[in-house]
Amino acid sequence: MNYLQIKDISKTFEEKRVLNHINLQVQKDEFLTLLGPSGCGKTTLLRILGGFEQADAGQIIFENKDISHQAPYERPMNTVFQQYALFPHLNVYNNIAFGLKLKKMKAQEIKERVSKILELVNLVGYETRTIQGLSGGQQQRVSIARALVNEPKVLLLDEPLAALDLNLRKRMQLELKNMQQQVGITFIYVTHDQEEALTMSDKIVVLNEGEIQQIGSPVDIYNEPKNSFVANFVGQSNILKGIMVKDFLVKINGIDLICVDKNFAKNERVQVVIRPEDVEISKDKGPFEGRVLSTVFKGIHYEMVLEIMGKEWLSQSTRPWPVGEEVRVFIDPENIHVMKEESHA
Repeated sequence: MNYLQIKDISKTFEEKRVLNHINLQVQKDEFLTLLGPSGCGKTTLLRILGGFEQADAGQIIFENKDISHQAPYERPMNTVFQQYALFPHLNVYNNIAFGLKLKKMKAQEIKERVSKILELVNLVGYETRTIQGLSGGQQQRVSIARALVNEPKVLLLDEPLAALDLNLRKRMQLELKNMQQQVGITFIYVTHDQEEALTMSDKIVVLNEGEIQQIGSPVDIYNEPKNSFVANFVGQSNILKGIMVKDFLVKINGIDLICVDKNFAKNERVQVVIRPEDVEISKDKGPFEGRVLSTVFKGIHYEMVLEIMGKEWLSQSTRPWPVGEEVRVFIDPENIHVMKEESHA
């Protein structure tokens, strides 16, 4: 049984179609990420799920019940916003307990729930702290705790790490995933950060211009992009024109390369994706001849631009190659990904 179904959701703002017939199935206890650039519709979809926006068409089905017209407080979901929206006049304990008090729960039950959630978010001992006395990361934990303490069946998160610095954001990515596994509920997470999506998700939904481009696991999205948008948005890519000579053989710039792709028509025009880290440079190994145009140190690797047959290729390696060096390039068959040629390509 599908836990949560998004059926044919469309939304238009001022004659601009923001979501175009979105269909998506979310499983119980899944960490699903909506990934895409600004303006792609991901936050609008999250707000429709939470009940803060109404779709022009379509349905939200939760456990076989249509909740499309329920108010936010009636839905089995809580939302963590990018702006934490904490109450500055309440301390940490009372911020977290706020929703439980509205439900008129007994004081002892509230205390037990808040204590349990404080332990989960690593804020034991912070109960009486003011919100102003917390760091950004601690405020973010309070916001998540306030949502989780109500024991929602689905937690919606709208870029909750965006305001944090890089190191804290990376640490919180792992902590969030760990929290999700501990509480065992469904997370639907919005971000434009590809690394964030790849790190935390069980499933990624890539959106662009209001339409789903691809749905898959982080490994599938990265290694098997369905089109050039996904290939370029999720990581960096060299996208080359090619001819699929036959199953397991693709031709690039007149050079035949063994690959692992099949089920294309013979001599079909295709696009070939090669990730920069898979472009192997040497002095004498490989079918392609090239020249190093630039070499830049990026901290964990060197990034080099190569000129190969009049085209620029991007390569990443732990070894730098000097500018002007004549080199050869090899691509392992496993690292050649063939896609259908796009009509506008």
